[in-house]
Amino acid sequence: MIANCVQHPGAAAGWRCDACDSALCPACTAWQHLPSGNLERCTRCGGLARAIRVPRGELHPYSVEQLLEALKYPFNGPGLLVVFSVSVVLWLFGLIGAYGIARGLALAFLFQIVRHTALGHDDRPGPEDFTSLADLALPSLRFFIALAWIWLPLGIWNYLHPKPSLDPIAIHQKQAEKAMRPGGGGMMMQGKRVIQGPNGLEVVEADAPPQELSESQKRDKEALEAQDREEAAAQAAAEQQAVHERGGDSPWVNLVPAVLILLGIFIVPMSLLLSSLQTPFHIVLNPVLTAGYAVRLGKDYQLAVGFCATLVAAALLWTKVDQRWLATIPLHSFVASVGHVTLQIIFFRGIGLLVRARGADLGYGSESDYLVNVLGDAQPMIDLAAQREASGPAPVVFDSAGNPVSSEQQAQRPRTTEPIEIELSPSHAALPDEDPNDALVRLLALEDLAACFAVLEADGAKVRPQTLAPQTWFELGKKALEAKSGKAASFALKRCLDAAPTGPHAPRAWLLAARVYDELLGDRKTSNRLLGELVKRFPETQEGQFAQKRLGPPAAPKA
Repeated sequence: MIANCVQHPGAAAGWRCDACDSALCPACTAWQHLPSGNLERCTRCGGLARAIRVPRGELHPYSVEQLLEALKYPFNGPGLLVVFSVSVVLWLFGLIGAYGIARGLALAFLFQIVRHTALGHDDRPGPEDFTSLADLALPSLRFFIALAWIWLPLGIWNYLHPKPSLDPIAIHQKQAEKAMRPGGGGMMMQGKRVIQGPNGLEVVEADAPPQELSESQKRDKEALEAQDREEAAAQAAAEQQAVHERGGDSPWVNLVPAVLILLGIFIVPMSLLLSSLQTPFHIVLNPVLTAGYAVRLGKDYQLAVGFCATLVAAALLWTKVDQRWLATIPLHSFVASVGHVTLQIIFFRGIGLLVRARGADLGYGSESDYLVNVLGDAQPMIDLAAQREASGPAPVVFDSAGNPVSSEQQAQRPRTTEPIEIELSPSHAALPDEDPNDALVRLLALEDLAACFAVLEADGAKVRPQTLAPQTWFELGKKALEAKSGKAASFALKRCLDAAPTGPHAPRAWLLAARVYDELLGDRKTSNRLLGELVKRFPETQEGQFAQKRLGPPAAPKA
């Protein structure tokens, strides 16, 4: 639930003050610029203001409106270019008999759309996301396994309930015999028709009218038709007996394949979703886990299934249109590919939006990865530096215990009490029994980085990630690295990653942390582990590619 600002009840609050617990709108929040980054401050009491964050699915729930936006996803400049490019690749590779390679490339791109969308992006993933042959081969395998929920149950059912096999040669002979009977229509041969006439076999024109049958031929025809009916009845009885012997004489047995297909259609979107997120195969094929995810997503997943089923129906309709009306036009295979690629991009964009809203319920990342600022990109409207320049410098006031006194607290004091003004010295250590979180905020406000590093080295494990903004943590870690304070740098960079695991500073924070452990702490093993995590989490970034080069090529799998 979105709170309203205590000062402006008609405005939504985007921050909450740590000191006075006030809900603040942008007009009640200020920037404080520090060498190590920027802090957001409460204008009421001067306390640290933290952005109010809520789950993305709560602020932007998965809905019909989002799916309508997914329909528009391919229909702008970059989207049309992507559709055209993928269609051209599929068409050209199909002409040279290498359609499978192109299909692997297309599937890799479609799976990447899901992951790209899940991270909150609305643009299109670039070609730098494909770095090896495995990026082309694995998606095809994952797609095949994802569809196993349809073909595997049907295959097992047909294996356990085989239908009586028919001899194609015998069927052909039977059809030839029927054609050569009197009045049977005959057989076509080189533009002519061979029929059974009154005088035996005769060759007539293909469009010759049927000949009048004699009385004996009519009797023979009726006898043969009666024999055919008897044989058909015997064949039906034999098939029914075979079904009875298999224990499947119930009329409901014939509905089992249809039920299996419907269940497969219900679960395949989840299977494709998990496959696109590079989920291990044993989870994708686990009916308990896959169905559990579907149940956990509830109505959102039902909406996704309906959306996906509609697109599959549209793809089947487009195939019929291609076969009936497009087959005669030039480049019809390319035109058909454009339609199918467009529908597939919309399909995977739709399930990507589901991951964006409910990814935490799927175990894709942590819950903090799906927290967003309740006011989005809104920023504080007040700049403390500009305000100070306009109003002149104000003295820093502390009480007798050494704690800073806000303007509101000063106004509430009895007039007989005089505030104590303390002239700040160049260096300030943490006060006795002072909480390390409060000490860090106070020392940052005083711009004493050395004292901040001392707090982190002494009590870094007690400092909460929410104490500072991710950008401030990153800048503080970078300053600690420059000052060769390895322990402080490691704590600051870890808190940066704890506060925003997928934020804009995360790739650089992983890389700097690896450098800290290697250069300052002398722990090459941990440094390499951090580089490995960077490659795993952010393979498409420059930092991830640099880390991969430092680690060397991946080890070949053991035989």
